[in-house]
Amino acid sequence: MSYKELIEELHDVKKLLVLQLIASKVQQGEIAEIFKTDQGNFSKAYPASKLLKRMKAEGGVVRRKKKMKR
Repeated sequence: MSYKELIEELHDVKKLLVLQLIASKVQQGEIAEIFKTDQGNFSKAYPASKLLKRMKAEGGVVRRKKKMKR
């Protein structure tokens, strides 16, 4: 495995971890803080709604709590 392939593989793993955190309802600001980056830059790099839609379309399981009716 070349250095470039290894970097791409690590980047893919990072994306999966971010998806897992987003699907677990961790706020983007908290994730950005973990990665020591600005929240605005983080949300541009990892747009939560688009990522969750893509994950769901590709067969990933994303379960959100239903809003309670009042």
